[in-house]
Amino acid sequence: MDKKENGVLITQDKIVDLLMHAATRDEVQTSTTKLESRIDRVESRIDRLDSKIDTVEDKLLSKMDKQFMFLISFITVSIISPIAVGFISHYFN
Repeated sequence: MDKKENGVLITQDKIVDLLMHAATRDEVQTSTTKLESRIDRVESRIDRLDSKIDTVEDKLLSKMDKQFMFLISFITVSIISPIAVGFISHYFN
């Protein structure tokens, strides 16, 4: 079945092609919307993971600072103690 509109012959095959392209555009738009939604969810999860990593990093750095200060204090006392004991024993004898 052929129709002639505005001097252009539209065949049944051409109508089917046009409908298929329209359906394909709708499918592409739907797929794009779904993909954008998934990308947004993935970005949200990445942001939450980044926040958790920052929190853990802060805790670890704090713990390392405390342990470092303990170690420096221990080394300082270990070095100064024999000197102080030698000085005090020499001074009071």
